[in-house]
Amino acid sequence: MESDEIAPEYAYLLERPALLGRSIQKLFELYCRTVFKIYCPLSVSGRENIPHTSFMFCSNHNSHMDVIILMIARNTSFNTFGMIAAKDYWFENKIKKYLTGIIMTLIPIDRSPKVDRNISTEETVNLCKIFISNGNRNIIFFPEGTRSLDGSLGPFKKGATSFAIKLGIPIVPVYINGSHKAWPKGSLFMRPKKISVLIGEPMDPQQYFQSAGSDPLNSNEIEYQAIQKMTEDLEKTIHNLGRHKV
Repeated sequence: MESDEIAPEYAYLLERPALLGRSIQKLFELYCRTVFKIYCPLSVSGRENIPHTSFMFCSNHNSHMDVIILMIARNTSFNTFGMIAAKDYWFENKIKKYLTGIIMTLIPIDRSPKVDRNISTEETVNLCKIFISNGNRNIIFFPEGTRSLDGSLGPFKKGATSFAIKLGIPIVPVYINGSHKAWPKGSLFMRPKKISVLIGEPMDPQQYFQSAGSDPLNSNEIEYQAIQKMTEDLEKTIHNLGRHKV
């Protein structure tokens, strides 16, 4: 799949939803903003750190509501975000894929072993490029790869920083406090709890390339070192944000 091509099943990344779909999206967005204003009051600190260009939100992950929390924290329309989502969880069930796709944009990533993958990492990166270039949009990626059961921060995988480096966009680190109590993993219903978000300063992938070196003969090693270091710094940054909860 070339950068200017897209498979028919992913055309939704470029197409504007039909009138019914747009209406449902607007109603859902209004519902979410009401929930996080009244039922689960949301406070946000650090909005001034958000870039004016495309970026990637990376945060701790405790609940399905984290995606909505991050989109509200940005304080723009929900359709300016796409979420990197596990293909086996969100896309294999047609009903779940359809219903979820009405209210948010999902970009598939395959967690299967390489030999069993239906979509490669390179294809997912390309889908992200296509998505963010269509109106200066943004990506949401949870570096832990799964939701926490108790609100603790799990080890970070390298996927988020690898994608940010390949896409050439900054990562904006975020700490979400309280979502594990408001809608914990395994629970069917939300609970009325206060939630806070602390947004940190953006991290520029290019700086990690510069610190790793510039030898063209060792480009793969330089990229690996940049990804490794950026992942370590991202995990430390979000951990430190969590120590200064708002």
